[in-house]
Amino acid sequence: MPHASDEEPTGGADPHGQTLLGRYRVERTLGHGGMGEVLLAHDTLLDRRVALKRLRAEGAGAAEARTSILREARRASRITDRHIAAIHDVLDLDDQVLLVMEHVDGVTLRQRMAEPVPLEAFWDLALQCAEGVAAAHAHGVIHRDIKPENFMVTRDGQVKILDFGIARRSRTDAGFTSTSTEGLADTFAGTVAYMAPEAHVGGAVDERSDLFSLGVVYYEMLTGRRPFAGHTYGALLEQVLNTEPATVLALNPAAGPALSGVVASLLAKKPAERIGSSAELV
Repeated sequence: MPHASDEEPTGGADPHGQTLLGRYRVERTLGHGGMGEVLLAHDTLLDRRVALKRLRAEGAGAAEARTSILREARRASRITDRHIAAIHDVLDLDDQVLLVMEHVDGVTLRQRMAEPVPLEAFWDLALQCAEGVAAAHAHGVIHRDIKPENFMVTRDGQVKILDFGIARRSRTDAGFTSTSTEGLADTFAGTVAYMAPEAHVGGAVDERSDLFSLGVVYYEMLTGRRPFAGHTYGALLEQVLNTEPATVLALNPAAGPALSGVVASLLAKKPAERIGSSAELV
């Protein structure tokens, strides 16, 4: 099993200047999330910047979780598409799994949405998002955590989706900080404000679940607000399961009835009533 040539970064420690496997020189921490931390590193062998995602599998189910992470990462690494951040390598270290991923220089869609998204820009971004999702679905890989934070927009306007096939192993509430999810099972996956109804209630999750999440993203891009909101998980769940949000057309007449109808179809409560596939959405 591979091992680090120098001391490996630990949570809370400054990883700057440390080297993993004698090859990846860590420059700085890019961020933390529900699955671990992401480090910016330099691949000294191929002379390129990469993102290192450190995933820890701990506790009673650590062995099973580790196997699942490795399996999903290997599946995702087979996807080659310009709209999906590539996985270059998977390192199985003693106490962690480390993904070597393409470093995407840009901003998240969340950051892009800090300012209103003009309709012309929406069409370009939305199509790229759908094309990336469709490429992964064509390989049988479901994301399960589609949200603005997992879309990157590069400096030249290209969309790259992060964490395909890996996000399904994330833990409870990786980004909905205003809502408590205390008491939810550890197996609960996704970000609650973007999850499809079936994902909330333990139903079967397939590509139509990703489409629901993408519909939430589109709705937010077009209206400046989420279709479902609540100060507690229970209040949010009630809306996701039982409440029809105001239409995009009502909140943004410039979007037009056809686009509003597409978003409404993506947000249908029952998977069978949604647009049938990501390819159809494209």
